[in-house]
Amino acid sequence: LTSGNIGTLSSGVHLYTADLALQHAERARLGTLQPFEWQCKTKNGVFFWVEVSIRYVEFDRIPAVVAVVRDITERKRVDAQIIHMAQHNALVGHANTLNSIGDAVACTDSTGNITFLNLVAEKMTGWSQQDAAGRPMAEVLRIMDAETRQIIPNPMEMAVELNRNVNLPSNCVLARRNGLE
Repeated sequence: LTSGNIGTLSSGVHLYTADLALQHAERARLGTLQPFEWQCKTKNGVFFWVEVSIRYVEFDRIPAVVAVVRDITERKRVDAQIIHMAQHNALVGHANTLNSIGDAVACTDSTGNITFLNLVAEKMTGWSQQDAAGRPMAEVLRIMDAETRQIIPNPMEMAVELNRNVNLPSNCVLARRNGLE
């Protein structure tokens, strides 16, 4: 496994980078079976999911890494649908509660992909709930520094990484889907 060929398949989204794939391969080389799920991207930019199991083996004293890869895209789609439905059912069976809130509300799954946008969030981002579903939060909520126009690091990823609440800088703007602010 090399960074070159892993990098062409890895989605590059936080948690699914070539560097992290190489870490799994290294742990396999050290003798630990490495089962994991991975988000990949085709050359055309289409995301898909695989289940990977990597093991280090030797054939006639020649070291090798064996990987069993299975496409689980459909299973992940159904899982996301179930999570989405459960979130809505937990809120009095409908999204009405979240849609009645005057603030933008965006919900994600554990991988940071959008599962729900309320009507205010749809209006602010320019993304419909349907188009945003399953996309990384950082793609839908593009937050930029108002002066430099540099993308602000994803606050959700920062909160998870630091295991605490994080606040956005006061001088940030939200770029809509069409590029307008």
